[in-house]
Amino acid sequence: MLQISTHDSLFATAYMRGAQIFNYAGSGIAGVNELIDKLRDHTAGFSGMVTLSIRNATRGWSQSKSIYLAAL
Repeated sequence: MLQISTHDSLFATAYMRGAQIFNYAGSGIAGVNELIDKLRDHTAGFSGMVTLSIRNATRGWSQSKSIYLAAL
């Protein structure tokens, strides 16, 4: 797992069926799980496969993950 600290500058975008459903740019996130929690809060009611792309500008890495969101 790639490292994230609260001082890192992050950019994240999530797509579902080709449409952007989430966008984040900033700092203060302590890990991928916290970012996924923000995604779930923002997309409450959405259900399906999502591609989440994360770029950590401070540490110089990027990563894409496919996750499944279930509507609660």
